[in-house]
Amino acid sequence: MSEWNKPQWKTFSEFFLPEYNKAHGTKFLYTPEDAKVFNSDNDFVDPKLKRLPVQHTSSVGTDDDIDMEISRPKTSEKFINDLKAELKFRGINKCHIMLNISNPPRTIAEAREAVYWITELIQKKISKVKNRIYSFDQEEYDIYEKECIKWISEIDIYEDEELRLAFGWSKYPLEVKGVLDSEARFANALAKKESKNYQNAEELILLLDFDPFSFDPDDIDKFKKIVEEKGTKFKAIWVYQLWSGARGAFEIYHQ
Repeated sequence: MSEWNKPQWKTFSEFFLPEYNKAHGTKFLYTPEDAKVFNSDNDFVDPKLKRLPVQHTSSVGTDDDIDMEISRPKTSEKFINDLKAELKFRGINKCHIMLNISNPPRTIAEAREAVYWITELIQKKISKVKNRIYSFDQEEYDIYEKECIKWISEIDIYEDEELRLAFGWSKYPLEVKGVLDSEARFANALAKKESKNYQNAEELILLLDFDPFSFDPDDIDKFKKIVEEKGTKFKAIWVYQLWSGARGAFEIYHQ
Protein backbone atom coordinates (compact mmCIF):
# COMPACT_ATOMS: atom_id res chain seq x y z
CA MET A 1 0.00 0.00 0.00
CA SER A 2 1.56 3.31 -1.04
CA GLU A 3 1.98 6.17 1.42
CA TRP A 4 -0.61 8.92 1.43
CA ASN A 5 -0.06 12.15 -0.44
CA LYS A 6 -0.81 15.61 0.96
CA PRO A 7 -4.48 15.73 -0.22
CA GLN A 8 -5.12 12.38 1.50
CA TRP A 9 -3.56 13.62 4.73
CA LYS A 10 -5.62 16.81 4.49
CA THR A 11 -8.87 14.85 4.06
CA PHE A 12 -7.96 12.62 7.00
CA SER A 13 -7.17 15.66 9.15
CA GLU A 14 -10.69 17.01 8.58
CA PHE A 15 -12.12 13.90 10.23
CA PHE A 16 -9.36 13.20 12.76
CA LEU A 17 -8.34 16.53 14.29
CA PRO A 18 -11.79 17.70 15.47
CA GLU A 19 -12.30 14.35 17.21
CA TYR A 20 -8.81 14.28 18.71
CA ASN A 21 -8.95 17.88 19.92
CA LYS A 22 -12.40 17.38 21.42
CA ALA A 23 -11.31 14.22 23.26
CA HIS A 24 -8.05 15.63 24.60
CA GLY A 25 -8.65 19.37 24.93
CA THR A 26 -5.94 20.24 22.38
CA LYS A 27 -5.72 22.65 19.43
CA PHE A 28 -3.78 20.74 16.80
CA LEU A 29 -4.01 21.87 13.17
CA TYR A 30 -2.88 20.32 9.90
CA THR A 31 -0.39 22.87 8.59
CA PRO A 32 1.97 21.43 5.95
CA GLU A 33 4.03 24.63 5.93
CA ASP A 34 4.75 24.20 9.66
CA ALA A 35 5.22 20.45 9.31
CA LYS A 36 8.18 21.18 7.03
CA VAL A 37 10.06 22.13 10.18
CA PHE A 38 10.03 18.41 10.95
CA ASN A 39 10.65 17.34 7.33
CA SER A 40 7.32 15.52 7.25
CA ASP A 41 3.99 15.83 5.44
CA ASN A 42 1.95 14.01 8.06
CA ASP A 43 2.68 15.86 11.31
CA PHE A 44 -0.07 17.78 13.01
CA VAL A 45 1.08 20.88 14.87
CA ASP A 46 -0.42 23.03 17.65
CA PRO A 47 0.13 26.83 17.99
CA LYS A 48 3.35 26.18 19.92
CA LEU A 49 4.69 23.89 17.15
CA LYS A 50 4.30 20.83 19.32
CA ARG A 51 4.18 17.66 17.22
CA LEU A 52 1.40 15.09 17.06
CA PRO A 53 3.14 12.30 15.10
CA VAL A 54 0.85 9.84 13.31
CA GLN A 55 2.12 6.53 11.91
CA HIS A 56 -0.08 5.46 8.96
CA THR A 57 -0.57 1.83 7.94
CA SER A 58 -3.02 -0.15 5.83
CA SER A 59 -5.42 -2.78 7.15
CA VAL A 60 -4.56 -5.17 4.28
CA GLY A 61 -3.82 -8.46 5.96
CA THR A 62 -2.72 -11.34 3.66
CA ASP A 63 -1.32 -12.07 0.22
CA ASP A 64 -4.85 -12.88 -0.93
CA ASP A 65 -5.99 -9.42 0.13
CA ILE A 66 -3.06 -7.76 -1.58
CA ASP A 67 -3.95 -9.67 -4.74
CA MET A 68 -7.33 -7.90 -4.71
CA GLU A 69 -5.56 -4.59 -5.15
CA ILE A 70 -4.48 -3.35 -8.53
CA SER A 71 -1.46 -1.57 -9.89
CA ARG A 72 -2.13 2.05 -10.74
CA PRO A 73 -0.90 3.13 -14.19
CA LYS A 74 1.10 6.31 -14.66
CA THR A 75 -2.02 8.00 -16.02
CA SER A 76 -3.90 7.53 -12.71
CA GLU A 77 -2.95 10.87 -11.17
CA LYS A 78 -3.88 12.79 -14.33
CA PHE A 79 -7.16 10.84 -14.55
CA ILE A 80 -8.09 11.79 -10.97
CA ASN A 81 -7.08 15.44 -11.44
CA ASP A 82 -9.03 15.68 -14.70
CA LEU A 83 -12.07 14.09 -13.05
CA LYS A 84 -11.97 16.64 -10.23
CA ALA A 85 -11.56 19.51 -12.69
CA GLU A 86 -14.48 18.32 -14.84
CA LEU A 87 -16.78 17.96 -11.84
CA LYS A 88 -15.95 21.51 -10.74
CA PHE A 89 -16.38 22.80 -14.30
CA ARG A 90 -19.88 21.27 -14.41
CA GLY A 91 -20.75 22.95 -11.11
CA ILE A 92 -21.06 19.70 -9.19
CA ASN A 93 -20.54 20.48 -5.51
CA LYS A 94 -21.86 19.80 -2.01
CA CYS A 95 -21.58 16.04 -2.38
CA HIS A 96 -19.20 13.28 -1.34
CA ILE A 97 -18.42 10.94 -4.24
CA MET A 98 -16.79 7.58 -3.57
CA LEU A 99 -15.49 5.51 -6.48
CA ASN A 100 -13.87 2.11 -6.63
CA ILE A 101 -11.55 1.97 -9.64
CA SER A 102 -11.51 -1.66 -10.78
CA ASN A 103 -9.96 -1.11 -14.22
CA PRO A 104 -7.98 2.15 -14.36
CA PRO A 105 -7.72 3.83 -17.76
CA ARG A 106 -4.27 3.09 -19.19
CA THR A 107 -3.97 5.75 -21.86
CA ILE A 108 -4.78 9.46 -22.11
CA ALA A 109 -7.59 8.66 -24.55
CA GLU A 110 -9.11 6.11 -22.17
CA ALA A 111 -8.79 8.57 -19.28
CA ARG A 112 -10.66 11.24 -21.25
CA GLU A 113 -13.42 8.78 -22.10
CA ALA A 114 -13.67 7.63 -18.48
CA VAL A 115 -13.82 11.20 -17.16
CA TYR A 116 -16.60 12.06 -19.62
CA TRP A 117 -18.84 9.08 -18.78
CA ILE A 118 -18.27 9.18 -15.02
CA THR A 119 -19.05 12.90 -14.78
CA GLU A 120 -22.08 12.41 -17.07
CA LEU A 121 -23.34 9.67 -14.75
CA ILE A 122 -22.79 11.76 -11.63
CA GLN A 123 -24.46 14.84 -13.10
CA LYS A 124 -27.50 12.88 -14.29
CA LYS A 125 -27.97 11.06 -11.00
CA ILE A 126 -27.56 13.90 -8.49
CA SER A 127 -30.15 15.95 -10.37
CA LYS A 128 -32.77 13.21 -9.95
CA VAL A 129 -32.02 11.46 -6.67
CA LYS A 130 -33.57 12.80 -3.46
CA ASN A 131 -30.96 14.03 -0.98
CA ARG A 132 -28.34 13.29 -3.66
CA ILE A 133 -27.87 9.77 -2.32
CA TYR A 134 -27.13 7.32 -5.11
CA SER A 135 -25.43 3.94 -5.58
CA PHE A 136 -25.09 1.64 -8.57
CA ASP A 137 -28.25 -0.34 -9.30
CA GLN A 138 -26.73 -3.82 -9.39
CA GLU A 139 -29.78 -5.32 -11.11
CA GLU A 140 -30.16 -3.13 -14.17
CA TYR A 141 -27.69 -0.62 -15.61
CA ASP A 142 -28.70 2.41 -17.65
CA ILE A 143 -26.62 3.70 -20.59
CA TYR A 144 -24.33 5.80 -18.36
CA GLU A 145 -23.73 3.00 -15.89
CA LYS A 146 -22.98 0.55 -18.71
CA GLU A 147 -20.22 2.83 -19.94
CA CYS A 148 -18.82 3.51 -16.46
CA ILE A 149 -18.52 -0.14 -15.42
CA LYS A 150 -15.66 -0.41 -17.90
CA TRP A 151 -13.56 1.37 -15.25
CA ILE A 152 -15.40 1.41 -11.92
CA SER A 153 -17.16 -1.31 -9.92
CA GLU A 154 -18.83 0.93 -7.37
CA ILE A 155 -19.93 4.52 -6.90
CA ASP A 156 -21.69 6.11 -3.94
CA ILE A 157 -22.86 9.72 -3.75
CA TYR A 158 -23.91 11.46 -0.54
CA GLU A 159 -24.76 15.01 0.42
CA ASP A 160 -21.89 16.98 1.93
CA GLU A 161 -20.87 20.56 2.66
CA GLU A 162 -18.47 20.64 -0.29
CA LEU A 163 -17.21 18.47 -3.13
CA ARG A 164 -15.18 15.55 -1.79
CA LEU A 165 -13.77 12.59 -3.69
CA ALA A 166 -12.60 9.27 -2.28
CA PHE A 167 -11.03 6.50 -4.35
CA GLY A 168 -10.62 2.78 -3.80
CA TRP A 169 -8.41 0.65 -6.03
CA SER A 170 -9.63 -2.94 -6.05
CA LYS A 171 -10.44 -5.57 -8.66
CA TYR A 172 -13.81 -6.21 -7.08
CA PRO A 173 -16.78 -4.23 -5.74
CA LEU A 174 -16.27 -2.99 -2.21
CA GLU A 175 -19.15 -5.16 -0.97
CA VAL A 176 -16.65 -8.00 -1.33
CA LYS A 177 -15.04 -8.28 2.10
CA GLY A 178 -12.15 -10.35 0.81
CA VAL A 179 -10.49 -13.16 2.69
CA LEU A 180 -10.40 -11.44 6.10
CA ASP A 181 -13.16 -9.73 8.06
CA SER A 182 -12.52 -6.33 9.64
CA GLU A 183 -11.51 -7.77 13.03
CA ALA A 184 -8.84 -9.98 11.45
CA ARG A 185 -7.59 -7.08 9.32
CA PHE A 186 -7.26 -4.90 12.40
CA ALA A 187 -5.51 -7.61 14.43
CA ASN A 188 -3.07 -8.49 11.62
CA ALA A 189 -2.18 -4.89 10.85
CA LEU A 190 -1.67 -4.14 14.55
CA ALA A 191 0.51 -7.24 15.01
CA LYS A 192 2.73 -6.22 12.06
CA LYS A 193 3.28 -2.76 13.51
CA GLU A 194 3.85 -4.11 17.02
CA SER A 195 6.57 -6.40 15.65
CA LYS A 196 8.61 -3.47 14.31
CA ASN A 197 11.20 -1.73 16.44
CA TYR A 198 10.00 1.85 16.86
CA GLN A 199 12.27 3.69 19.28
CA ASN A 200 9.54 6.27 19.98
CA ALA A 201 6.46 4.03 19.81
CA GLU A 202 5.21 5.38 23.13
CA GLU A 203 4.92 8.80 21.44
CA LEU A 204 3.28 7.61 18.20
CA ILE A 205 -0.37 7.51 17.23
CA LEU A 206 -0.94 4.43 15.07
CA LEU A 207 -3.50 5.01 12.34
CA LEU A 208 -5.05 1.92 10.70
CA ASP A 209 -6.55 2.90 7.36
CA PHE A 210 -9.23 0.53 6.00
CA ASP A 211 -9.30 1.81 2.38
CA PRO A 212 -10.37 0.16 0.08
CA PHE A 213 -12.20 -2.12 2.53
CA SER A 214 -14.47 -1.05 5.38
CA PHE A 215 -15.61 -1.71 8.92
CA ASP A 216 -19.04 -1.38 10.54
CA PRO A 217 -19.94 0.76 13.57
CA ASP A 218 -20.23 -2.38 15.72
CA ASP A 219 -16.62 -3.28 14.88
CA ILE A 220 -15.21 -0.36 16.87
CA ASP A 221 -15.91 -2.05 20.21
CA LYS A 222 -14.40 -5.27 18.82
CA PHE A 223 -11.21 -3.38 17.89
CA LYS A 224 -11.02 -1.98 21.43
CA LYS A 225 -11.34 -5.49 22.86
CA ILE A 226 -8.47 -6.74 20.66
CA VAL A 227 -6.17 -4.00 21.97
CA GLU A 228 -7.30 -4.67 25.54
CA GLU A 229 -6.46 -8.36 25.17
CA LYS A 230 -3.20 -8.06 23.23
CA GLY A 231 -1.84 -4.78 24.57
CA THR A 232 0.14 -2.20 22.58
CA LYS A 233 3.34 -0.19 22.82
CA PHE A 234 1.83 2.79 20.94
CA LYS A 235 0.57 5.94 22.63
CA ALA A 236 -2.75 5.71 20.81
CA ILE A 237 -4.54 3.77 18.07
CA TRP A 238 -7.09 5.17 15.62
CA VAL A 239 -9.00 3.61 12.73
CA TYR A 240 -10.18 5.50 9.65
CA GLN A 241 -12.29 5.00 6.55
CA LEU A 242 -14.05 7.13 3.94
CA TRP A 243 -16.31 4.41 2.58
CA SER A 244 -19.73 3.21 3.75
CA GLY A 245 -20.27 2.06 7.31
CA ALA A 246 -18.71 4.01 10.17
CA ARG A 247 -17.37 6.89 8.09
CA GLY A 248 -14.62 8.93 9.76
CA ALA A 249 -11.81 8.60 12.30
CA PHE A 250 -12.28 6.79 15.62
CA GLU A 251 -10.05 6.44 18.68
CA ILE A 252 -9.59 2.84 19.74
CA TYR A 253 -6.98 3.30 22.47
CA HIS A 254 -5.11 6.07 24.28
CA GLN A 255 -2.61 5.82 27.12
